[in-house]
Amino acid sequence: MYSKGGQFYDYEVPTNPIWDINKVDLNWKKVNNLIEFSTKNSRILPDEHQAFDLNTHPHSIIIVDDLICPDALEALRNEYHKIHGEYSATFNIRNNSVTPSKYKKIVHTSKSKDSSGLGIHDALQCVTEQVWDYGKNILLKNGYEGIHHIDSWINKGKLKGSAKGMYHFMHYDCDEYLEFSKDLFRFPACAAVLFLKVEENSHKTYFPDFDQSITPKTGRVVFFDARYLHGVFLNKLQKLEDERIVMVSNLWDYPTRSEQIETTHGVTGFTRGLKDGIEYTKENP
Repeated sequence: MYSKGGQFYDYEVPTNPIWDINKVDLNWKKVNNLIEFSTKNSRILPDEHQAFDLNTHPHSIIIVDDLICPDALEALRNEYHKIHGEYSATFNIRNNSVTPSKYKKIVHTSKSKDSSGLGIHDALQCVTEQVWDYGKNILLKNGYEGIHHIDSWINKGKLKGSAKGMYHFMHYDCDEYLEFSKDLFRFPACAAVLFLKVEENSHKTYFPDFDQSITPKTGRVVFFDARYLHGVFLNKLQKLEDERIVMVSNLWDYPTRSEQIETTHGVTGFTRGLKDGIEYTKENP
């Protein structure tokens, strides 16, 4: 049982758990052994607890060039260059449209004094809308039904902790709270990577299950089934200091969060950056 402050949410917090689980079932499928971070108990939630049935192109990688209008790309690049670090935000899907959430998350970022232009959050929303327009019409069953939230974030440069020869370690796009606190992997209905700005011979994104590498190109969007592991290999033809900026979007059927909320029957979700705005207790059986 938990209580919520209405001012912290612009969606209805679920009163029932999304799945009935309190611990990992070791009979469930194991994660790909190429993943960079996992434990011996890491397991993938069964299909009935996933959003696979919302995707019209499961087990696929779809590459689309020139999907995002040039002005929107340029605006997002310009706004991103005014900050330092990563930037992420959650957007809601309301009446078939991308709308801003009442909360957003900035990770390791300092703002520039330059306040001109669209603003990073609005620029990110504009591009996310164009990703959504393609996703709802091409990739998702019944249009947009079932998808209520989109998490989008931007980062650049080599990720710390990546193994030798890797630019970005092997990983899943998933509900990170469940991954790191429960050893469980639950995936979004669809994931997308936009190469916001890359140099020639940029480091390639690799999907080991398909044995397929994706060549980066500025403006290229890669949609993929998020259940598949992927990472980025270093290309010796490109210098590490060469700019490589990507935007990632995950399309979710429930709100992903960063603060645990539990009920008698298991995890209902977690809130991003709202630790002081929520109270929760685990009920006695």
